[in-house]
Amino acid sequence: MDLRLKPAYMQRSSAFNLIRQLLCLPFLQAQHIGPTFMTFAEHERAHPEREKETD
Repeated sequence: MDLRLKPAYMQRSSAFNLIRQLLCLPFLQAQHIGPTFMTFAEHERAHPEREKETD
């Protein structure tokens, strides 16, 4: 079944990737959650050219 969602998904792939990364945090050991979150945050700050969803 082709719902033609791939173009929309590809346009927002960076946002979806970040959400997937954040959703994995509860599965980490407690001592790794904070540092991993900070790694995600640093990566986002280092790539300001990435799309930002406003809607």
